[in-house]
Amino acid sequence: MKPLLYAVILVLSVQPLLAQRRGMERRDPQAQLRQALEQAGVPLSPQQEEALRALREEQRQRFQEMREQGQPGQTPDSPGGRGSWRGGRLMEDFQNKLMDILTPQQQEVWRLRQAEQVRSRGGLPALRLTLQEAGVPLNLEQEEQLRAAFQEYNRQRRELRQEETPDPAQAKQVEDEHLAKIAKLLNAEQRRALIQSRRRSPAKPTNGT
Repeated sequence: MKPLLYAVILVLSVQPLLAQRRGMERRDPQAQLRQALEQAGVPLSPQQEEALRALREEQRQRFQEMREQGQPGQTPDSPGGRGSWRGGRLMEDFQNKLMDILTPQQQEVWRLRQAEQVRSRGGLPALRLTLQEAGVPLNLEQEEQLRAAFQEYNRQRRELRQEETPDPAQAKQVEDEHLAKIAKLLNAEQRRALIQSRRRSPAKPTNGT
């Protein structure tokens, strides 16, 4: 495997996992939207603010209903389960309704901001976005296989972090195996697209910061 390809996949898929769930992800989505639009000079109007509050309340109620109707312990974010599928559909519906509230200029600003956030968080969403933008998207089989690979990698990392004295060599081995697995799941065109993306973008740190 070419070292450059390993570097690309490392940046897009592994490095952000080491520092995921940071402050930006915990922020109020409406505050993020408001800030992005204000910075771009296209702020929300009072009518849009009101419509957005109503939309968020509707979404909150729908998620609550889903939790109450689901199996014990099931949430909209449960990986692979019915809750995950329904939660994804609800989020997609929310995004569509949100775009209806925004003007075309605001929509473009928000799409760009969301893409930046996906890239900064990394993982499968960043990999998916990069390949979509390059015109070589993942197919359904790749999506399923990659999702399973990331879930397994996260599980292994959690186990390593729980050890009293984590072994750096073991962590490196887990990471290398994860990289190799991802690379094998991509076709030649997708690998070339990642390499081109890496060449167009400044390098990110690989120390999880």
